[in-house]
Amino acid sequence: MASVVLSTLPPISNETDPTQPLPVDPLFGQPVQKAIGVFTFVVIAVGLVGNSAVIYIVVRYRDMHTTTNFSFANLALTDILLLIFKALSNTLDTFGYAVSVGLNCWPTFYLRHVIVEVTVLTLAMMSYDRWRLVAYPLEAVKHTERRKRVFLFGIVILWAVSFAMYVPVIVYSVKVSLHAVFCTIWFPWEYGQKVFQTYTAITMYIVPLIFISVCYLKIWLKLRQKTTGSATASGTSTARSSQRMHRTLRLIMVVIAVFALSWLPYRLLMMWLAWDPDFLAFSPFT
Repeated sequence: MASVVLSTLPPISNETDPTQPLPVDPLFGQPVQKAIGVFTFVVIAVGLVGNSAVIYIVVRYRDMHTTTNFSFANLALTDILLLIFKALSNTLDTFGYAVSVGLNCWPTFYLRHVIVEVTVLTLAMMSYDRWRLVAYPLEAVKHTERRKRVFLFGIVILWAVSFAMYVPVIVYSVKVSLHAVFCTIWFPWEYGQKVFQTYTAITMYIVPLIFISVCYLKIWLKLRQKTTGSATASGTSTARSSQRMHRTLRLIMVVIAVFALSWLPYRLLMMWLAWDPDFLAFSPFT
Protein backbone atom coordinates (compact mmCIF):
# COMPACT_ATOMS: atom_id res chain seq x y z
CA MET A 1 0.00 0.00 0.00
CA ALA A 2 2.86 2.36 0.78
CA SER A 3 4.06 1.96 -2.80
CA VAL A 4 0.81 3.58 -3.97
CA VAL A 5 0.34 6.22 -1.31
CA LEU A 6 3.93 7.43 -1.47
CA SER A 7 4.41 7.06 -5.21
CA THR A 8 3.94 10.80 -5.82
CA LEU A 9 6.83 11.71 -3.52
CA PRO A 10 10.28 12.26 -5.03
CA PRO A 11 12.98 9.76 -4.14
CA ILE A 12 15.56 10.68 -1.56
CA SER A 13 19.29 10.31 -1.86
CA ASN A 14 21.06 7.14 -0.90
CA GLU A 15 22.84 9.03 1.87
CA THR A 16 19.67 9.02 4.00
CA ASP A 17 20.08 6.96 7.18
CA PRO A 18 18.52 3.53 6.39
CA THR A 19 18.42 2.54 10.05
CA GLN A 20 15.95 5.22 11.10
CA PRO A 21 13.15 3.33 12.92
CA LEU A 22 9.59 3.38 11.73
CA PRO A 23 7.23 5.62 13.70
CA VAL A 24 4.83 4.16 16.22
CA ASP A 25 1.37 3.70 14.77
CA PRO A 26 -0.83 6.15 16.73
CA LEU A 27 -3.83 3.83 16.30
CA PHE A 28 -2.27 0.81 18.00
CA GLY A 29 0.83 1.96 19.84
CA GLN A 30 4.18 0.26 20.26
CA PRO A 31 3.17 -2.60 22.64
CA VAL A 32 0.46 -3.84 20.30
CA GLN A 33 2.78 -3.51 17.30
CA LYS A 34 5.37 -5.67 19.05
CA ALA A 35 2.75 -8.23 20.09
CA ILE A 36 1.63 -8.49 16.47
CA GLY A 37 5.28 -8.81 15.45
CA VAL A 38 5.90 -11.70 17.88
CA PHE A 39 2.74 -13.46 16.68
CA THR A 40 3.90 -12.99 13.09
CA PHE A 41 7.27 -14.54 13.94
CA VAL A 42 5.46 -17.63 15.23
CA VAL A 43 3.36 -17.85 12.06
CA ILE A 44 6.49 -17.45 9.94
CA ALA A 45 8.28 -20.23 11.83
CA VAL A 46 5.34 -22.62 11.43
CA GLY A 47 5.07 -21.73 7.74
CA LEU A 48 8.77 -22.31 7.12
CA VAL A 49 8.71 -25.71 8.82
CA GLY A 50 5.50 -26.87 7.16
CA ASN A 51 6.43 -25.77 3.64
CA SER A 52 9.95 -27.17 3.99
CA ALA A 53 8.43 -30.52 4.98
CA VAL A 54 6.25 -30.49 1.85
CA ILE A 55 9.26 -29.86 -0.40
CA TYR A 56 11.34 -32.53 1.36
CA ILE A 57 8.63 -35.18 1.06
CA VAL A 58 7.99 -34.48 -2.63
CA VAL A 59 11.72 -34.47 -3.48
CA ARG A 60 12.71 -37.39 -1.23
CA TYR A 61 10.10 -39.99 -2.15
CA ARG A 62 9.84 -41.11 -5.75
CA ASP A 63 6.20 -42.16 -5.50
CA MET A 64 5.39 -38.51 -4.72
CA HIS A 65 6.79 -37.41 -8.09
CA THR A 66 3.51 -36.41 -9.74
CA THR A 67 2.57 -33.20 -11.52
CA THR A 68 0.16 -32.27 -8.75
CA ASN A 69 2.80 -32.76 -6.07
CA PHE A 70 5.35 -30.82 -8.15
CA SER A 71 2.85 -27.97 -8.13
CA PHE A 72 2.43 -28.22 -4.36
CA ALA A 73 6.20 -28.21 -3.91
CA ASN A 74 6.55 -25.11 -6.10
CA LEU A 75 3.76 -23.39 -4.16
CA ALA A 76 5.52 -24.34 -0.93
CA LEU A 77 8.72 -22.76 -2.27
CA THR A 78 6.90 -19.54 -3.14
CA ASP A 79 5.33 -19.56 0.34
CA ILE A 80 8.76 -19.85 1.96
CA LEU A 81 10.18 -17.01 -0.12
CA LEU A 82 7.14 -14.83 0.53
CA LEU A 83 7.42 -15.49 4.26
CA ILE A 84 11.05 -14.37 4.14
CA PHE A 85 10.86 -11.40 1.79
CA LYS A 86 7.41 -10.14 2.78
CA ALA A 87 6.26 -11.28 6.21
CA LEU A 88 9.69 -11.44 7.86
CA SER A 89 11.00 -8.19 6.38
CA ASN A 90 7.78 -6.36 7.31
CA THR A 91 7.93 -7.74 10.85
CA LEU A 92 11.56 -6.66 11.25
CA ASP A 93 10.53 -3.23 9.99
CA THR A 94 7.93 -3.16 12.77
CA PHE A 95 10.75 -3.61 15.27
CA GLY A 96 12.67 -0.74 13.65
CA TYR A 97 15.28 -2.63 11.63
CA ALA A 98 14.20 -1.24 8.21
CA VAL A 99 15.36 -4.32 6.29
CA SER A 100 13.98 -3.27 2.90
CA VAL A 101 15.59 0.18 3.18
CA GLY A 102 18.86 -1.37 4.27
CA LEU A 103 18.83 -3.61 1.19
CA ASN A 104 18.25 -0.55 -1.03
CA CYS A 105 14.57 -1.45 -1.55
CA TRP A 106 14.60 -3.20 -4.90
CA PRO A 107 15.58 -6.78 -3.87
CA THR A 108 12.60 -7.27 -1.54
CA PHE A 109 10.13 -5.39 -3.77
CA TYR A 110 11.25 -7.22 -6.91
CA LEU A 111 11.17 -10.69 -5.33
CA ARG A 112 7.73 -10.06 -3.79
CA HIS A 113 6.22 -9.34 -7.20
CA VAL A 114 8.02 -12.27 -8.84
CA ILE A 115 6.93 -14.71 -6.11
CA VAL A 116 3.26 -13.70 -6.27
CA GLU A 117 3.30 -13.99 -10.07
CA VAL A 118 4.85 -17.46 -9.90
CA THR A 119 2.17 -18.47 -7.39
CA VAL A 120 -0.78 -17.48 -9.57
CA LEU A 121 0.83 -18.92 -12.71
CA THR A 122 1.39 -22.20 -10.86
CA LEU A 123 -2.29 -22.30 -9.93
CA ALA A 124 -3.15 -21.67 -13.58
CA MET A 125 -0.81 -24.43 -14.75
CA MET A 126 -2.31 -26.81 -12.18
CA SER A 127 -5.76 -26.05 -13.56
CA TYR A 128 -4.61 -26.73 -17.11
CA ASP A 129 -2.96 -29.99 -16.03
CA ARG A 130 -6.18 -31.08 -14.27
CA TRP A 131 -8.17 -30.36 -17.43
CA ARG A 132 -5.75 -32.34 -19.58
CA LEU A 133 -5.97 -35.26 -17.16
CA VAL A 134 -9.78 -35.28 -17.29
CA ALA A 135 -10.07 -34.62 -21.02
CA TYR A 136 -7.36 -37.06 -22.14
CA PRO A 137 -6.96 -39.68 -19.36
CA LEU A 138 -5.47 -42.39 -21.59
CA GLU A 139 -2.82 -40.04 -22.94
CA ALA A 140 -1.91 -38.95 -19.41
CA VAL A 141 -1.44 -42.55 -18.27
CA LYS A 142 0.42 -43.53 -21.42
CA HIS A 143 2.96 -40.69 -21.26
CA THR A 144 3.33 -40.24 -17.51
CA GLU A 145 7.10 -39.69 -17.43
CA ARG A 146 7.08 -37.30 -20.36
CA ARG A 147 4.23 -35.40 -18.72
CA LYS A 148 6.29 -35.00 -15.56
CA ARG A 149 9.31 -33.69 -17.49
CA VAL A 150 7.19 -31.23 -19.44
CA PHE A 151 5.55 -30.04 -16.24
CA LEU A 152 8.89 -29.45 -14.51
CA PHE A 153 10.14 -27.57 -17.55
CA GLY A 154 6.96 -25.50 -17.40
CA ILE A 155 7.70 -24.55 -13.78
CA VAL A 156 11.16 -23.33 -14.81
CA ILE A 157 9.57 -21.27 -17.59
CA LEU A 158 7.10 -19.77 -15.08
CA TRP A 159 9.97 -18.51 -12.94
CA ALA A 160 11.87 -17.12 -15.92
CA VAL A 161 8.81 -15.31 -17.27
CA SER A 162 7.94 -13.91 -13.83
CA PHE A 163 11.47 -12.57 -13.34
CA ALA A 164 11.29 -10.88 -16.75
CA MET A 165 7.82 -9.40 -16.20
CA TYR A 166 8.84 -7.31 -13.20
CA VAL A 167 12.26 -5.97 -14.18
CA PRO A 168 10.82 -2.39 -13.99
CA VAL A 169 10.44 -2.87 -10.23
CA ILE A 170 14.25 -3.02 -9.99
CA VAL A 171 14.58 0.29 -11.82
CA TYR A 172 11.86 2.24 -10.00
CA SER A 173 12.19 1.00 -6.40
CA VAL A 174 13.47 3.93 -4.35
CA LYS A 175 13.62 5.36 -0.83
CA VAL A 176 11.35 8.20 0.24
CA SER A 177 11.17 10.16 3.46
CA LEU A 178 7.88 10.87 5.23
CA HIS A 179 8.36 11.01 9.04
CA ALA A 180 10.76 8.11 8.44
CA VAL A 181 12.47 6.40 5.54
CA PHE A 182 10.28 4.06 3.46
CA CYS A 183 10.63 2.05 0.30
CA THR A 184 8.25 2.61 -2.57
CA ILE A 185 7.91 2.16 -6.32
CA TRP A 186 8.18 5.66 -7.76
CA PHE A 187 7.57 6.50 -11.43
CA PRO A 188 8.77 9.84 -12.85
CA TRP A 189 5.70 10.33 -15.03
CA GLU A 190 2.11 11.21 -14.22
CA TYR A 191 0.36 7.94 -14.99
CA GLY A 192 3.20 5.60 -14.00
CA GLN A 193 1.57 4.28 -10.83
CA LYS A 194 -1.81 3.89 -12.52
CA VAL A 195 -0.29 1.90 -15.37
CA PHE A 196 1.77 -0.28 -13.02
CA GLN A 197 -1.11 -1.15 -10.68
CA THR A 198 -3.36 -1.90 -13.66
CA TYR A 199 -0.64 -4.09 -15.14
CA THR A 200 -0.20 -6.06 -11.91
CA ALA A 201 -3.98 -6.46 -11.52
CA ILE A 202 -4.24 -7.88 -15.04
CA THR A 203 -1.23 -10.22 -14.81
CA MET A 204 -1.64 -11.33 -11.19
CA TYR A 205 -5.42 -11.52 -10.95
CA ILE A 206 -7.67 -10.95 -13.96
CA VAL A 207 -5.96 -13.11 -16.60
CA PRO A 208 -5.12 -16.03 -14.23
CA LEU A 209 -8.66 -15.97 -12.82
CA ILE A 210 -10.20 -16.12 -16.29
CA PHE A 211 -7.84 -18.93 -17.30
CA ILE A 212 -8.51 -20.95 -14.13
CA SER A 213 -12.26 -20.43 -14.48
CA VAL A 214 -12.23 -21.63 -18.09
CA CYS A 215 -10.21 -24.72 -17.15
CA TYR A 216 -12.53 -25.72 -14.33
CA LEU A 217 -15.60 -24.99 -16.45
CA LYS A 218 -14.25 -27.34 -19.12
CA ILE A 219 -13.51 -29.93 -16.43
CA TRP A 220 -17.06 -29.73 -15.14
CA LEU A 221 -18.52 -30.00 -18.65
CA LYS A 222 -16.36 -33.04 -19.34
CA LEU A 223 -17.35 -34.69 -16.05
CA ARG A 224 -21.01 -33.96 -16.72
CA GLN A 225 -20.70 -35.55 -20.15
CA LYS A 226 -19.12 -38.66 -18.65
CA THR A 227 -21.74 -38.80 -15.88
CA THR A 228 -24.58 -38.54 -18.41
CA GLY A 229 -23.11 -41.36 -20.46
CA SER A 230 -22.71 -43.58 -17.40
CA ALA A 231 -26.26 -42.88 -16.25
CA THR A 232 -27.65 -43.77 -19.69
CA ALA A 233 -25.82 -47.09 -19.65
CA SER A 234 -27.09 -47.93 -16.18
CA GLY A 235 -30.40 -46.33 -15.22
CA THR A 236 -30.09 -47.36 -11.55
CA SER A 237 -27.01 -45.16 -11.15
CA THR A 238 -28.73 -41.96 -12.29
CA ALA A 239 -29.23 -40.54 -8.78
CA ARG A 240 -25.68 -41.32 -7.68
CA SER A 241 -24.24 -39.83 -10.88
CA SER A 242 -26.27 -36.67 -10.40
CA GLN A 243 -25.05 -36.34 -6.82
CA ARG A 244 -21.42 -36.79 -7.86
CA MET A 245 -21.83 -34.17 -10.58
CA HIS A 246 -23.26 -31.65 -8.13
CA ARG A 247 -20.50 -32.32 -5.58
CA THR A 248 -17.89 -31.83 -8.27
CA LEU A 249 -19.53 -28.59 -9.38
CA ARG A 250 -19.57 -27.27 -5.81
CA LEU A 251 -15.90 -28.17 -5.34
CA ILE A 252 -14.97 -26.42 -8.58
CA MET A 253 -16.90 -23.30 -7.58
CA VAL A 254 -15.14 -23.28 -4.19
CA VAL A 255 -11.71 -23.45 -5.86
CA ILE A 256 -12.53 -20.51 -8.12
CA ALA A 257 -14.21 -18.52 -5.34
CA VAL A 258 -11.31 -18.92 -2.88
CA PHE A 259 -8.82 -17.62 -5.43
CA ALA A 260 -11.07 -14.77 -6.56
CA LEU A 261 -12.30 -13.60 -3.16
CA SER A 262 -8.95 -13.84 -1.37
CA TRP A 263 -7.30 -11.48 -3.86
CA LEU A 264 -10.24 -9.26 -4.76
CA PRO A 265 -10.16 -6.86 -1.75
CA TYR A 266 -6.42 -6.25 -2.11
CA ARG A 267 -6.60 -5.67 -5.86
CA LEU A 268 -9.58 -3.34 -5.53
CA LEU A 269 -7.82 -1.31 -2.84
CA MET A 270 -4.60 -1.02 -4.84
CA MET A 271 -6.49 0.09 -7.94
CA TRP A 272 -8.55 2.56 -5.91
CA LEU A 273 -5.46 4.08 -4.32
CA ALA A 274 -3.71 4.33 -7.68
CA TRP A 275 -6.58 5.93 -9.57
CA ASP A 276 -7.92 8.04 -6.70
CA PRO A 277 -4.91 9.36 -4.70
CA ASP A 278 -7.23 11.51 -2.56
CA PHE A 279 -9.04 8.41 -1.29
CA LEU A 280 -7.04 8.24 1.94
CA ALA A 281 -7.66 11.94 2.65
CA PHE A 282 -11.07 10.88 3.97
CA SER A 283 -9.81 7.87 5.87
CA PRO A 284 -10.03 7.89 9.68
CA PHE A 285 -6.62 6.23 9.79
CA THR A 286 -4.75 9.18 8.28
